[in-house]
Amino acid sequence: FGEYLEFLGKADSAEFLPAVIEASPGRADAYVQLAEYYQMNGKTAPALEHYDLALQLRANNVAALDGSARLLWAQNKREEAKARWVQALRIVEDPTRFRPMLDE
Repeated sequence: FGEYLEFLGKADSAEFLPAVIEASPGRADAYVQLAEYYQMNGKTAPALEHYDLALQLRANNVAALDGSARLLWAQNKREEAKARWVQALRIVEDPTRFRPMLDE
């Protein structure tokens, strides 16, 4: 609903965007979903914030690592971006090396 309101240009759309998180606050993928929405709409700061929140819930979330790395790369924070991509690749290579902080 928040996306729809934002599309219409309504000022209160931001209040409804976090609904996906409020429905399941312990689910890292909900934070990734909202971060991707922010990223697609050019809102880098909230996108990075939500990717980081997803990583707090599940440190081995490859989507959050990749999404945040892409944003960091675009901000010219190359070393931080590379570090996140390296971590993501290590998880993909051997998912048992990294244990989730919370199971989903």
